[in-house]
Amino acid sequence: MALSRRDLLKGAAVAGAMSALRRAQGRPRPPAFLDTPPTPPIMSAAMDAFGERLARGDLALREGRNLDAETVLREAVELAPRSSRAYFKLGIALERQRKWSEAEAAFRAATRRRPDHALSWLRLAATLRRQGRDAEEESAIREAARLAPDNAEIGHNLAVTLARLGKLDQAEAAYGAAVALAPTNPILHDGLGMVLLSQKKYREAVAAFREAIHLEPRSVRAWVHLGDACRRHRKWTDAAKAYREALALTPQDADLHGALGRILERLQRPDEAAAAYARAIRLNPSSGFWSTRLGLILERQGRYAEAEAAFNDALHHRPDDLEAVLGLAAVARRQGKWADEARAYQAAIAIRPDDAQVRADLGMALESQGLLAEAAAAFRDAVALAPDNADHYLDLGIALGRQGRHMEAEAALREAVRLNPKDVVARANLALGLGRQGRYAEAEAAYREAIGIRPDGAALHRGLGMGLYFQGKYAEAEAVLRQAIALRPGYARARSDLGELLTEQGRHAEAVEVFRDAVAVKPQRASSWRGLGTAFIALGQLEEAERAYREALRLRPDDSQSHFHLWAALEQQGKLAECEHAYREAIRVRPDYAEAHSRLGTVLGRLGRWAEAEQACREAVRLAPDDHRLRNALQAVLRRQV
Repeated sequence: MALSRRDLLKGAAVAGAMSALRRAQGRPRPPAFLDTPPTPPIMSAAMDAFGERLARGDLALREGRNLDAETVLREAVELAPRSSRAYFKLGIALERQRKWSEAEAAFRAATRRRPDHALSWLRLAATLRRQGRDAEEESAIREAARLAPDNAEIGHNLAVTLARLGKLDQAEAAYGAAVALAPTNPILHDGLGMVLLSQKKYREAVAAFREAIHLEPRSVRAWVHLGDACRRHRKWTDAAKAYREALALTPQDADLHGALGRILERLQRPDEAAAAYARAIRLNPSSGFWSTRLGLILERQGRYAEAEAAFNDALHHRPDDLEAVLGLAAVARRQGKWADEARAYQAAIAIRPDDAQVRADLGMALESQGLLAEAAAAFRDAVALAPDNADHYLDLGIALGRQGRHMEAEAALREAVRLNPKDVVARANLALGLGRQGRYAEAEAAYREAIGIRPDGAALHRGLGMGLYFQGKYAEAEAVLRQAIALRPGYARARSDLGELLTEQGRHAEAVEVFRDAVAVKPQRASSWRGLGTAFIALGQLEEAERAYREALRLRPDDSQSHFHLWAALEQQGKLAECEHAYREAIRVRPDYAEAHSRLGTVLGRLGRWAEAEQACREAVRLAPDDHRLRNALQAVLRRQV
């Protein structure tokens, strides 16, 4: 019976595979004189063709000619479709060309023909991983490990797969088994350390990395991983030592210098950290990241020009580096350059438009420039993005209050209190706003609620005291203000408020003592000096009053009240020449001060200098034409000249 080509190829597959196996094992072919029936010439030719193609495929794989290997191995598979080896080699050729689905098919064919071949299952798992088929990959690698339980390399691959799939406890067990099979393999100890580190088992991870280093002292990878483990374990000194050891082996690694810099920051060694970042930048100028880290150190050290240059360098390479943009904002803020700070925050918003905190920071920068409406708009944006953030409502309430928009401010502050009932600052600002609306009883209640949360708050007691004062509850107000002073003896503002309360009640001698204490604890507070002068005036101590008012004006030359009261003190003492000087000084500071011009005219008239008096009075009327008092003063001067 004649044989078809298909029949010949089927017969050749088995014979060819056996022949190839014998050659691989170094066995000769059986001699022709054995009892085995002689192979027909046509089948022998097919077997030789298969073996020849398998050999050519092996050679092509060794030489990296993967496409050639694929071609001849496909021919080999066609000649011997039952050969697992041919399919295995074909799978390797396809895998090297990244033909993942075809490689998968070849390895599956190999496992069907030889289910106990662990390496076929191993390579099948690799192709499945490339295709993102995690569950099938895990199944294949587990089969390889089952077939070769004593193979440390396959055990290592199983551990790597499990770790990548997030099955860390199983990966740890797999690494442990692999280490037991190959205890002198540093890669296994390093991999075990990484799995332990991922589980936050820091001490065990450090021990594993140290064992890897013991086995291979020049392993940069193990030293770096040891540094990472020590860093995460917050063992900063050990981390720095490990990174330095790694750098001794690979001094040109920019990122490693940067990692050392971050540890040195933790160790409060900013100069060394800056030097490490500078080395990282020199080695990799285009990174940008380490320029940002350097800028942050320089900014904290007050080296603003250098910090700004570092941040700009970072942004040159990484235009969307939010941290660098925020660093520029911080540099501007530190120098009081509020407009530059606002521009930086606007750039940050362009990078991250949904960041509520950046918008709130922009509001702060605008508020510092006095741009209160714009600041309020920025805070409203922050509130819209983070409606559960009490701080943003607080910032909005303060900005609105500073514009006199007290009802809107009240709504924002009440929301801040609702979101964070323990926020004393929000409650204090709410109470302040109620007081500014003349709702003193409600302000009193709000201050009392805040004091209930923070009973030692001196400013809260002072606010409550003023709320009581404006309601005419003088005795209670006095007691609360004295309590504020007891809580903070250096609280000059509370002392000054108490002095005003005593003056209001006609207790001028007591007021003098309180104001004296106020200027003693804070000599630069002009309003306390003015209050002291007022108390002295009431007691008829004109010279002391004069000295107090002069000190108030030295501190605040534009304080119109101090000018007015100083004039009164000088006039009552008959010091006309000094009155003239005081009026002229007030006009110098504030040329449009109509009252000062009028009083200057009056005193010049008393000195008999009527022409100058008329000129001064006319200027007063020009500045305030509707003020009948100034017109009357001018008429009086004109009548004296008739």
